[in-house]
Amino acid sequence: MLSLIFLQITLLFSTAAFAPEEPIFSAPPPPPQTFSQSIPLHSGWNLVSWNIVPPDEGLYIEMPEILPTTGWFGGTGDNKLYLHTDANAEHFYPIWSPSLNWVWDVNYAYYMRLEQPPSTNWGFSDQPLINRLSFTINPSAAWDDSCDVLHPDSYSNGWFFMGYSPPGYCKLATIFNTTNPPNGGPAYNDYVGPFHWLMWKDQSQGYAHFGTNDQYLIIVKDDQGKVYIPYDPNSSSETQEVDQIGVLEPGRGYFLGFRRPTTPIDFAGWGGYPGWPENSLPPDPKMVQAQTASGSHFQFTKYTQWSYPVMIDTVDLNQTPMVQGDEIGVFDGNLCVGAGVFQGSFPLVIPTWKDDFTTPNELDGYLTEHEMTFVWFDASTNSEITFVLPPTVQACDDDPVAPTHSWFGAGVYALRSMVYGAQSVLQLPTEYKLKQNYPNPFNAVTAIPFELPQRSKVKVELYNVRGQLVSTLFDGIKPAGYEKIVCSARDISSGVYFYRISAEGLERDGKFNSVGKMLLLK
Repeated sequence: MLSLIFLQITLLFSTAAFAPEEPIFSAPPPPPQTFSQSIPLHSGWNLVSWNIVPPDEGLYIEMPEILPTTGWFGGTGDNKLYLHTDANAEHFYPIWSPSLNWVWDVNYAYYMRLEQPPSTNWGFSDQPLINRLSFTINPSAAWDDSCDVLHPDSYSNGWFFMGYSPPGYCKLATIFNTTNPPNGGPAYNDYVGPFHWLMWKDQSQGYAHFGTNDQYLIIVKDDQGKVYIPYDPNSSSETQEVDQIGVLEPGRGYFLGFRRPTTPIDFAGWGGYPGWPENSLPPDPKMVQAQTASGSHFQFTKYTQWSYPVMIDTVDLNQTPMVQGDEIGVFDGNLCVGAGVFQGSFPLVIPTWKDDFTTPNELDGYLTEHEMTFVWFDASTNSEITFVLPPTVQACDDDPVAPTHSWFGAGVYALRSMVYGAQSVLQLPTEYKLKQNYPNPFNAVTAIPFELPQRSKVKVELYNVRGQLVSTLFDGIKPAGYEKIVCSARDISSGVYFYRISAEGLERDGKFNSVGKMLLLK
């Protein structure tokens, strides 16, 4: 599991008003004059905002005033910084260098790619808060289909990289006090979230939801694959609100996805937030870091920069329901690109991860317009059931939010109902086994087969008759199933050899050791 590190970074936060005409909670006391915050970063891509008051109290701060130019950031070249701009300019910049005069825009969040966690912490202390009264959100087409480097393939939708800036942690979702929210008016809500008025009209327009021809917020994502999909009475693809993010964290960045980005949106600021009872505050993420549920049976690469949410609303194969602990893996061909553990209720939202453009020699995620394959791991029968690719039953094919087509990357997220039968069923081994190599005797190469009832850490070693280690044939992770390791005779002489396997289960308890014998004749 990827380790988390905590960088001590001073943030600038806004104190502007952004509240309904009938406030639900009284505004919190004025924030302190100084504030500091730890930002948890992980290996891979991180979306962060520094939120430090510029020394000149302007809107910008220069790169070297935040990032050190030596050490783990500037020295190794392994950690990269990327700045998102707009469709008419360059989309990304590499790491800062003294020859470039870059500045931070305090409204934006920025991408940072870490090959490995830094060895030391760094940060700022005792910096004053910024007074962020309001600013304009400009949804950009740079991450739509016009961008050939990185894009969410979201038709006419646009994205804004939000840097969350108030002091403290803020509940993201609006909390309705009725089962079916009739409108966005404060009387119908116990808590009005900070993005509420980016989805609902104000009192002069009857608190109605924006229409499908309007520009409004349809999704919020973070760099760890978690999503907030707000309630939208206009959408045929939404049956309920989905909130995996829960709480906005100071210093973290968020993707705000909009429908039909035609004009800038005035954002009224962050004043009055977090306006919620103290007993509702979550644990400090510095101490308890929330994680999106991800599969332990399926193996995939996380944080490859861009996630595409797949929301599964039903799994019912021949009236056989999923049970808690079962998993769904999403595949691009034979490559697993995301997986989720069923927690007992739907929808199950699985972040799938796109191929990382910074690793051009490695396919570590899905490719746009490749078809999705879904595999259900039934823990009770220890089997993998591959679904006949199901159509979406609650949306239309050309829906720009959740279309019915079966490939990756088009639309803002995918909605799937798994009720259309099995394409294949793979009954996994019930116990660990090491089998005889074949061919045996051999004179060039031979295969060593073994069976794994669960995803396991596996080591296969080759020994001579004196008990000396000749080579390690494999040392890594293998999925559950029927596996084999190929042994080449190129660098060894004729004779009797022993192959030894050791395996340790990663899903359930279990260790296995066994030895086989083979004969090489050259």
